Amino acid sequence: MRLVRPFFVPVLILCAAEAGWAASPRYQCWIIIDFDAVSCSLCLEPLLDFCRALPAAVQEGRVLGIVVYSPPADPLNKGRKRRIMEAKWDGFQKAQGFLFPAVLDDGPIFRRWLDKGAARVLFFDGPAKAIREFELPLRHDRFDEMLSLLLN
Repeated sequence: MRLVRPFFVPVLILCAAEAGWAASPRYQCWIIIDFDAVSCSLCLEPLLDFCRALPAAVQEGRVLGIVVYSPPADPLNKGRKRRIMEAKWDGFQKAQGFLFPAVLDDGPIFRRWLDKGAARVLFFDGPAKAIREFELPLRHDRFDEMLSLLLN
């Protein structure tokens, strides 16, 4: 049975099997979220399901959120827009019960990683020198496989 996914999901999740592949030894999974598109609850369902399935210890110690948002039209309002985004993210994070820390990005670096395709998890497997792809929503067996890679 194939699960139906919405046409646009504003998230990409990058995970690594070795700490050396991630931003720092602490993080092995980056969740890149297009915050300009989070108003669609149907679109966010795969992300919410994924995050809720992660044990608290994984969220707190191995996941880093990267919240991507568009810069203000007027560069002079950059600081104001950032403060607004911080407040919005803090409220969203608390409402959803996310335990992972996040950074905010209004530049083009992470925006390039987001596209109008299915939400997915890219797992950088250092020991196997390979990349594994998991489409969201994950089947139970695929989630267990991805979680075991993340915990080991």
